[in-house]
Amino acid sequence: MPKKILFAVLIVISLFLCSSAVNKAITYDNDFIISLAKGLDKRWEDAASNYEDTRAYYEKATQFELSEVGRYKEKTFKDNKLKKLAIEYIDVLEDSKKLTSKDNDYYYSSDSWVEYRKKRYELILDIHSRKKIPVHDTRNLRDILDIGIKVKQTKEIIQALKKIFKGNNFTISKSSENSDELNCSGTFENTTNYYLRYVPMTIVACNKNGKVFFSTHYAVITEWREGTTKELNLTVYDPNHEFNEIKVSLDEKYLQFR
Repeated sequence: MPKKILFAVLIVISLFLCSSAVNKAITYDNDFIISLAKGLDKRWEDAASNYEDTRAYYEKATQFELSEVGRYKEKTFKDNKLKKLAIEYIDVLEDSKKLTSKDNDYYYSSDSWVEYRKKRYELILDIHSRKKIPVHDTRNLRDILDIGIKVKQTKEIIQALKKIFKGNNFTISKSSENSDELNCSGTFENTTNYYLRYVPMTIVACNKNGKVFFSTHYAVITEWREGTTKELNLTVYDPNHEFNEIKVSLDEKYLQFR
């Protein structure tokens, strides 16, 4: 083969290889996981000596992570599910930082901070299940993963209990035709697959417009084994005879189970 032809072929091959290399998408799955681990380790290391139960500290702690992972929101990932989790995690960090900002006095509350923290732990569990997070402080990570599991279990139980305590599962009766008192009772089976030690709730009576005209804040079920039934009984005072339905609101914060 003449040298000129061989040279031309080599140039074409080189151009093709360069073009393929350029067109091949660069993915950041591993980079994100490594950055996430760095941010978590920085946060935990600082907390070991400087922790304060203050908004200013929470804002600083959140920034340790954002400085590491914030740039991955627009990056390309090979694993689309991991990318979705990464974006959710970064969003939670950004929202947490806004919440703790000194300019956000009106919206801040300790309960709202706890909710963001639980969401973080749940996402860390999801991410770690997808791709192991190579942190140095494995003990702290293990604690967070355990809490993340508990958060998921709580959400699962709450969803199951909402179905169990639907308003139409209550039987309504009057002691007499013109009575202002309604006897409301129901028998409910624990179908959650968990042993429920303490299930606190608020039970309200509503009219046809959804307005609450009666409520009880002390309803609770205790020591409720899977597959067994418990009864709820209450008397609703209905002087205007406007009763339409019973609604049960579960207190997730104090729910206990195993």
